[in-house]
Amino acid sequence: MNELVLGWRTLLLLLVSVHLLIAAGFLLRRRHERRANTYLVLLLVVAVGHFTPQMIGFAGFYDRWPGISYTPFALDWFLGPLVWAYAWALTREDAPPPGRWLWLPGFVELGYGLVMMVQSAATKDWWSDHVHRPYIANIEDTGGLIVLIIALIVSWQHYQRYRGWLKHHSSAASEFDPRWLGVFLVAMGLLISAIFINEAAHLIFGPLSYIQQYPVYIAAGAVFYILALGALLQQREAFPKMPLETADNPQESSEPQGRDWATEAASLRQRIVTENWHLEPRLSAPDLARRLATNETYLSRTVNLGAGQNFNRFINTIRVEAVKAELAGGAEDVLHAALACGFNSKATFNRVFRDVTGMTPAAYRAQHMSASVAGE
Repeated sequence: MNELVLGWRTLLLLLVSVHLLIAAGFLLRRRHERRANTYLVLLLVVAVGHFTPQMIGFAGFYDRWPGISYTPFALDWFLGPLVWAYAWALTREDAPPPGRWLWLPGFVELGYGLVMMVQSAATKDWWSDHVHRPYIANIEDTGGLIVLIIALIVSWQHYQRYRGWLKHHSSAASEFDPRWLGVFLVAMGLLISAIFINEAAHLIFGPLSYIQQYPVYIAAGAVFYILALGALLQQREAFPKMPLETADNPQESSEPQGRDWATEAASLRQRIVTENWHLEPRLSAPDLARRLATNETYLSRTVNLGAGQNFNRFINTIRVEAVKAELAGGAEDVLHAALACGFNSKATFNRVFRDVTGMTPAAYRAQHMSASVAGE
């Protein structure tokens, strides 16, 4: 009977797989971004499944138990849909994402593996020699790569659109950094590059053995390892979410043309200050529109045309004015005043204050104190 051998190749992939599953467990325990983290966990599980045939193959599992051949461990056609679903869930209120057809090939791949898994050894051998290796294996590899590329392109376009939305519709744009999603997509791009190298080698040198393909699996393991650690270390807060109507089907304003937008903006500003809405660090245009019983399109026109600013700048200008009022009233702790007026961090406040006033908070306070002394 063939003995199992746990060589270094098996142990290295096993180590990576165990760490990915541990990271997946921690992600499932997080209270924020539960929907997005579920997709990321599934992505990590699919990655472990991708490593499993190599891992158990080097250990001799297939030699000892030939009946496990065709077991659908590696379901690479699910990689693309999970990448797209994760990007969507991080940035949108609605679910599931469009493009549901992207999931179909993955389920076909799963069904194919389940059907072949229960066939006799003779049937598997004949099918593998005459059908699977010459045709289906190439279709699986190429098709899975195409679906992943499509999903990555769509996800990157969505990421760029989200960054633009964040700037114009969320007061947290100055302090919230959506870069984690960009890092995630770049990492998946590196994975595609590794697969391309593997496919190119396959075309140039012919079918590659398990040992020849092993470096590509290690590269893929490194990518997913980085993603798992990055998600745990960098994704520490929920992403502001784009609502459905804003992202896909903005409502047209029913307000008549020719309005005095400057007056409307001044009235809006006064209402925000009166209600102290600017003190909320995560105030967004959709939230404000709901409170005002209007639609976001009209609100955006009021801010853009009446104040000549995007939403983020409009709200942060109000906050800066509030901080200046606190300092004029005798407040000595600038940071405390900034946090009380809706800013979430010292770095964000300093950057925004200088952008709005043209000077640092310390310089403004010194100037104000000098003016007060001169007035006396």
